[in-house]
Parts: sequence; structure tokens; C-alpha cells
Amino acid sequence: MFTPYSTYGLGIIVGNQIRELKFKSPNTKIIVLTGEQSISTAVKCLNEGVMDYVIKEDKAIDKIADEIKQVMSELLKEMHRDVVNRRIRFAISVVTISILGLLAYKLILPGLFE
Repeated sequence: MFTPYSTYGLGIIVGNQIRELKFKSPNTKIIVLTGEQSISTAVKCLNEGVMDYVIKEDKAIDKIADEIKQVMSELLKEMHRDVVNRRIRFAISVVTISILGLLAYKLILPGLFE
């Protein structure tokens, strides 16, 4: 989420936006980038569900890049788990359908399996 606001009243503006965004999309990762060095605002943001509160400085870009890499890595792991789970469910479905097909075939043509 990128929202250009002045630092005046950052705690109220960001707090409301964080709550609204977390309500609409609970899994969204939020990083606040600000020039405000207020510890109380940082604590409020973190309590609202912000992943990180980054103060603008020379290394802020590096820190945000690291945060984004971490989020992307977690997302890729989650996507991989989903793909594996879907493949397992598909394989179970194929086996189940095959077994049901064989049972139905055996009931229809019992002499074939003797």
C-alpha cells in the first residue's frame, strides 16, 4: 500500500487505513515508510497489523527490499504447498474413481473376475 500523506496526524490516518485494509484483505502485508520517528506511532501501526515500520533513511530502500523478498518467499512457499495439496487431492480423486469404476464393473460383469 502506497499512500502519500504528510507526517502530520500519521497515526490517525495510517491507523484507519490499516484497519480498513486488514478488514478487506486480512492476508495483505503492510510496510509503513515514513519520516516520522515517533515510537508511539510505530507501536500503534505494529499493533494494527503492520509487518514493519520503516523510517526514511539512507538504508530504508534496502530494508524494504529485504522485507519484500521475505514476503515473496513466504508467498512462493504458500503457493507451492497449495499446488502440492491440489496434486494430492487430484491423485486421490483418480484412485477413488478408478476403484469405484472397478467395483461397478465387477457388479455388472461378475464372471469376468473369476
